[in-house]
Amino acid sequence: MPFLYENIAASLHNDAFSSDRTCFPATTGSVCLVHGSLNVFNRIMKRIRFPFTVFIWITLLLSAGCGGDSDQDPTPNLPPVVNAGTDQRIYLPADTVELRGSGTDSDGSIKSYEWTKLSGPESYTIVSATAAATKVKNLVEGEYAFGLRVTDNSGLSDQDTVVVSVFATCPCAPNCDPIGDPCNPWDY
Repeated sequence: MPFLYENIAASLHNDAFSSDRTCFPATTGSVCLVHGSLNVFNRIMKRIRFPFTVFIWITLLLSAGCGGDSDQDPTPNLPPVVNAGTDQRIYLPADTVELRGSGTDSDGSIKSYEWTKLSGPESYTIVSATAAATKVKNLVEGEYAFGLRVTDNSGLSDQDTVVVSVFATCPCAPNCDPIGDPCNPWDY
């Protein structure tokens, strides 16, 4: 029986891939009408005498393809790419940082941003938790981790983390730069 199916499939394949066909674009590939396909169908009907012959015919026609990519899976949706920005350090009395995150989606658009504190001291205030860039105020000495979760228009999301270190005293006092390198006021 396999020999019979292979011969029929080869015959159908040759007919389907002959130049005597018409293909129409479709959403996931192409749909083809093979001219003379009734002849192929009649040959199959004469060789196979089972009640499910029509099912086999349709299966063989679909498996023969028409030169399109209809048998390939559609491109999967990808999650957004997230960047929460660079780690920061500040020295008290400065108690505010600006977090500058971003998100990109190669196969859609960004639907939402959400900043949350993942770890660190209890004292903090996120000014605008649903913006890509926001300020965080009321920081105290310690190390904070803030997460930025970005969600795309298909509901997929990803998260990145930024670390903010808050130090009590500046090693270069009294000429201390509270942001970045404490001893270099020109490091902006």
